[in-house]
Amino acid sequence: MSVVSSLGSKDASFESTKMVCSTAIVRTDGKACYNVLKDICTVHKNKVVESKKEVCKIFPWVHTAISNAKKKILGLHHQVKDIYMQNYLNEFSYKFNRRFFGQQLLDRLIVATLASPWYKPNNG
Repeated sequence: MSVVSSLGSKDASFESTKMVCSTAIVRTDGKACYNVLKDICTVHKNKVVESKKEVCKIFPWVHTAISNAKKKILGLHHQVKDIYMQNYLNEFSYKFNRRFFGQQLLDRLIVATLASPWYKPNNG
């Protein structure tokens, strides 16, 4: 998950080139900003969806993940600030992607925390 300034073609293109493999098969809804994916990946299948109920049937895990992220961030953090939003999303994504790790989750979290700090180290 990444914070973007808008849901436009420019941001979709920039983020997609970083996150989508050129040999990927991508399925999206019919938003115009996703048309840039045809130049990035091998196959881009889009389906125009009119109702929210139908979207939830076609992309159930996307909406579940977004809903869970919103509830977690707003439930745990008070006065959510934009400058920390990427950190909140990184934490949620880390835990979501490792939800089946069980007892190893804490050990893996410590290793990941030490491997790539989210703050800028003081070089002075």
